[in-house]
Amino acid sequence: MQSYGERGYKVIAVSRRKPLNPYGASWHSLDLSDEAACKALLSPLTGIVQIVFAALHEEHNLVAGWLEKQQIDRNGLMLRNTVEAVAPYAKGHRNVTILQGPKAYGVHVHPMRHGAREDRDED
Repeated sequence: MQSYGERGYKVIAVSRRKPLNPYGASWHSLDLSDEAACKALLSPLTGIVQIVFAALHEEHNLVAGWLEKQQIDRNGLMLRNTVEAVAPYAKGHRNVTILQGPKAYGVHVHPMRHGAREDRDED
């Protein structure tokens, strides 16, 4: 299956490190924790319709990190810098989709048992 970028949609990808395959996206190096850099790169992109936010900062201890103020603050900062650099300027902007990592599966609540599935409650 082709990605949106490969199907002709204009997709802009940002990350600190270049991906192995940008899948048709226009890639730019960006540290989302740098407010000025986010505004410099993202604010001129007035045609942005949707943000898919998949950035995540994790501490060394994954589960304990979800409760650490430093990690919470850094992840909030990255999201805020991204949205605040786009929303005031991209008048057609409709939504932000946040892709979560392990927290979406509840590892911050209790260890997940082997064989857990997304289509059922694993409590």
